[in-house]
Amino acid sequence: MVIDRFSMDVKTRNLGNGFFLLEVEGVVSMGLVRWLLTWGADAKAVRPAKLVDMMKREIDRYAGLYLII
Repeated sequence: MVIDRFSMDVKTRNLGNGFFLLEVEGVVSMGLVRWLLTWGADAKAVRPAKLVDMMKREIDRYAGLYLII
């Protein structure tokens, strides 16, 4: 799935226990945020700060849709 999105020009590092680190250069966009969110809690953006902030804002938007009244 990662190669489909970013091609072979990506850096990955095995972190053990089924985790890996993916490093890519590209444009931070809502498309990237939404793609990352398709992984659910199995993916975490760690930088740049702009991407992390965008992820948090989008997750807050989702949470707001499911408030118990």
